[in-house]
Amino acid sequence: QVVWTGFDEKLRIEDAPGFGLDATLTLDYGSKAFLGFRAGYMGWNTETDDDVPGKDSVQVRQYRFGVFGQFSVRLLEIGVGANVGAYRFRREKDSDTAAYFEFEGRFGVRPHPQFWAGLVGMQTMTGTDFNRSSHHFVINYSIGPAVEFRF
Repeated sequence: QVVWTGFDEKLRIEDAPGFGLDATLTLDYGSKAFLGFRAGYMGWNTETDDDVPGKDSVQVRQYRFGVFGQFSVRLLEIGVGANVGAYRFRREKDSDTAAYFEFEGRFGVRPHPQFWAGLVGMQTMTGTDFNRSSHHFVINYSIGPAVEFRF
C-alpha cells in the first residue's frame, strides 16, 4: 500500500508519502464477512520542517500487528481494523522508538476472490519526545490506495 501521511505538527517533520507491505491471515466462514490478522511494515523518508534549525532527513518506520474485519456487499468490500506496534523516528541528531495504536478503514472492490483494490485510511496515535525536549502526544493521519492479493 501507498499512503500520504499528514504528520502531527508537534513532530516537526514534513508530510510525506509512505510505502508498506502487510502479510495477512484471514478466517473465512463462508459468509460475506471475515476476520483477519496482519503483520507488516511501513516506511517514510522525509525532512524536518522549517521550525527545526537546519534541514535534516528523517526516517520514520512503523512495525505493525493488527486485527481486522471485512464485509462484502456484491463487489464492494468495507473493512475496519486496529493495529498496534512501534514507530521508529530517526534523524542525525535525534531518534526515538514509540508504541502506537492505530484505527484503519478500507473501502474497495473485490472483482475476483483473490484480488482487492481500494482506498485505505488510518488514524495513528502515539507519544514521543522526537524533535522536542519533552514527551508529547501526536495523532497522524494517512490515506492512499491499496491492493491485496490472496493465495
